[in-house]
Amino acid sequence: MKKLCILLIISLLFSCANLSDSEQYEITYAFVNLENVAKTDEAKTIDVLKKRLSKYHKNVEVERNSDNEIMVRLPAGFDIDVVNQIVENQGKLDFWPCIAKDQMLRFVLKLDSITKNDTIPKSFSSMVLSLNPAGFPIFAEEDLPHLKKLVKGDKVKSLFVGDYKRLKLLFGLQDDGYVELYGVESNQTERAPINESHIIEAQQDYDQIGRPAVSITMNEYGAHKWYQMTNDAYENDTKIAVTLNNLVYSAPGVTSGPISGGLTQISGDFTLNQAIDLSNVLRSQQMIPKLKFVRINKLDKE
Repeated sequence: MKKLCILLIISLLFSCANLSDSEQYEITYAFVNLENVAKTDEAKTIDVLKKRLSKYHKNVEVERNSDNEIMVRLPAGFDIDVVNQIVENQGKLDFWPCIAKDQMLRFVLKLDSITKNDTIPKSFSSMVLSLNPAGFPIFAEEDLPHLKKLVKGDKVKSLFVGDYKRLKLLFGLQDDGYVELYGVESNQTERAPINESHIIEAQQDYDQIGRPAVSITMNEYGAHKWYQMTNDAYENDTKIAVTLNNLVYSAPGVTSGPISGGLTQISGDFTLNQAIDLSNVLRSQQMIPKLKFVRINKLDKE
């Protein structure tokens, strides 16, 4: 009788598992600015997402529909927030050389002088709360929408000449109600000397103070450029901005000479699961066009 009960329980467990596996959901995502997405990038996106999501769930299907939307099919039991974070993350990683402190201070003064008479709610200088040790201005999070509009205006664009011809302004992560504005040296390609294509390995790790982080290993070219970049930062006492999808996650300095071997770490305000997901995203070595969630449907059982 005891054996019979055990067999019945096992049978019920397997039948429940089969029932769960038979439930499937379809999540649809649309390309942001589809008109600017090449057909080759549409096809690449499917391959990259398959690779990313296979680390998260073994049974996953990714394909395009007739509207050029991306459809992801998963069995029941997945976390929609996690799937969205994996799919909507472009995986665009860049390591930018920051401009020097005195150069940034001069630009801030120019920026303030050229915008102070504008009929806007606040002047640039009135929004600056303080400067960080590298000379980059710090603002209140509430001023971010206006600040973005201001720095993208035609007056500010007129300053990108001479020594500032290649200047690129980037915002940092919002942290405790504050946000920083960074100045980096850009180029004609709009991609940093080191980016996600130069990564051969990424794994979840912890930084020096025990926060979840992502450690990466670069290929030979990336390691060579990283040595040059860290040597320049060390000699010029400048920072290196680590950006993910154009947001600065950290801007470390180099205090003990150039770094060889192509090893570095990305830290920020990550949870453990976010660091794990990010390492899976960066492992694909490819960025994808920006996607946005459209809908989720439960598929009818056949």
